[in-house]
Amino acid sequence: VERALTLLDEGKSAKEIAEILEEEKKKIVVIALLDTLEYLKKGGRISTMSAIIGGVLDIRPVLQVTEDGKVAAIEKVKGEKKMYAFSDISTLVSFLDAKLKNDLLYKIEEKIESEKTYDKKLSFILCTHKISDVLYECMDALVSQDAPKEDYEIVFVNNNFKDDKIKEFVLDVGKNHPDVTINYITAPFPGLSNARNAGLWEAKGKIVHYIDDDAIAYSSLARECIKTFAEHEDAGVIGGNIVLEIPEGCQDIVTENTRPLWSELIIDSDKYKTARDYGDFPYGANFAARTKTLMQIGGFRTMYGRVGNNYAGGEETLVCFMTEETGQKIGLEPKMNVKHKVDASRFNKEHIKKTAYAGLMTQYRLRLDVYAPQDWNDSNVSERQKKAESAKRRFKEESPDYIYYDAMSKAFGDVLDNRRRVYEILNSYNKNN
Repeated sequence: VERALTLLDEGKSAKEIAEILEEEKKKIVVIALLDTLEYLKKGGRISTMSAIIGGVLDIRPVLQVTEDGKVAAIEKVKGEKKMYAFSDISTLVSFLDAKLKNDLLYKIEEKIESEKTYDKKLSFILCTHKISDVLYECMDALVSQDAPKEDYEIVFVNNNFKDDKIKEFVLDVGKNHPDVTINYITAPFPGLSNARNAGLWEAKGKIVHYIDDDAIAYSSLARECIKTFAEHEDAGVIGGNIVLEIPEGCQDIVTENTRPLWSELIIDSDKYKTARDYGDFPYGANFAARTKTLMQIGGFRTMYGRVGNNYAGGEETLVCFMTEETGQKIGLEPKMNVKHKVDASRFNKEHIKKTAYAGLMTQYRLRLDVYAPQDWNDSNVSERQKKAESAKRRFKEESPDYIYYDAMSKAFGDVLDNRRRVYEILNSYNKNN
């Protein structure tokens, strides 16, 4: 009204005033800065979760009345210092989600970089997703170590938090062994690497030792592990012997070639040795590292490692490669021993075929991801495939060794096919650019 009176005083006609006001009306924007998200939630414009998140982050949205009369969030003010523009409520909610995750990552980064106090010499990290008979033996061996009880702790990681029996089992062990520090935690995201990282985060030991839920530690394991790291300050990772216990009736399927497929590792020395190359790297059933070293490289890569009952692996090998990049060495100590009591159901031909194939394909993946040395080419991969084909013919069809070499041959063949597809893609790209 005031604008119309001003135009009238300027001598404009009624028609001219109407035309001017109509044009200027389009430039008017109604904006409101809200002090709370409560009424947006009650009005159904945002979800309860968005309101909670916004409250936690002190979000104060700026709303605009659009030309068609709708209300939309266009800006956000946090502490009246920063302003962000949004086209609609959906974009705002997406921003809140990203902002929350971003703030959480900063907090994690801050905690990682902050100095942490380690009041134990060693943390055993035991990850599982189910109760088994051998798990009782595994825990009994850990609480019965001959090292001083104040020197070590057990970090038990439940990778199946919906199973209350696992928690009950750990709590019972703790009640029966009050002299041993047992820290029970859950890792809600499935996968061995996720569980191992959760254990690393909670560990209070200067050394973390990862032991499988079907491995039985010798009584001297903690003591020998602590001693070996103290004697070899240049080592970032140290592994030990993994002695495979073959169930009754399964001896025929275990051969010299197939034994490693159940994670057996026997160090070819009676004294400590440094790994010569990645062929010497230790396995996860008896795998220890300096906690700060593992934190420095970012822990285990979650894109590697088993999830559920699959046959993937390679996460320990990757850790060893990255540890070497820091200038530290990979060691092997024959006095660090565990007994591996693999379930009898896994001693079958299917396990041989899938584990042999997956192991080789993991080696290929480590090279694709540039963690491993780039020492494979078409020529030597083809040669290895031919050797595997030749080797399998020396054995009776469907025998354990035949299945092993057949799986290796197929894996090398698939590696060659993948390499050729990469060449085709690169050639096509080069032609078009």
